[in-house]
Amino acid sequence: MYAIAEPPFTIAPLTGLEGAPVRVIADGELAAAVSDCTSSDVVASEDALWLHETVVEKLMAGVTLLPMRFGSVLADDNAVRALLADERDDLLAGLRRVHDAVEVAVRVTWEAEADRRDPTGTAYLVNRLERTRRAMDVAERMDATLSEMARASKRRVATSPALVLTCAYLVDRARLEEFRERVEDLGGELDRVSVMCTGPWPPYSFAAAEDE
Repeated sequence: MYAIAEPPFTIAPLTGLEGAPVRVIADGELAAAVSDCTSSDVVASEDALWLHETVVEKLMAGVTLLPMRFGSVLADDNAVRALLADERDDLLAGLRRVHDAVEVAVRVTWEAEADRRDPTGTAYLVNRLERTRRAMDVAERMDATLSEMARASKRRVATSPALVLTCAYLVDRARLEEFRERVEDLGGELDRVSVMCTGPWPPYSFAAAEDE
């Protein structure tokens, strides 16, 4: 399975894993984009992962969908219909949550400042704590600016010397360019950091409810 949407879910000809055509299975208020495979044990090679992502990105053009992660394999068409029926309420709620919105990723990095005096001792721990505090400061400043332009956001603060944080924002398609421009402005306002914005992506980070 590649994605779930509300019918009519019409798709252009697409080739999925193992060269099989992507097709739609509908059940009531929901439809799934799938392709046939020879085994339930799908190998997660780099080519296969990229192909799965390419199919999902092509499917998302102009339609609201819930993307499925690589390796979401069911036994047959009836199993797909059963999934759509059994999880109908949650899936419809998910589609409402991401309706006409996309995911935008924001990645903040800074130049690593290695401490060569005592890389395994107290100096290392102090530097790591300082990096974490600085990352939290940057994250709070970003959220104060960007969260008001997004329906939802998620962030992960890293402790590595070079990476401050990664953020995902659920942004209305109509506000995508405005959001990108604000990220660019923010990159110029923050000291000694590099800010990179990528997307639009399928809303993987927001497909499930917060408590899931």
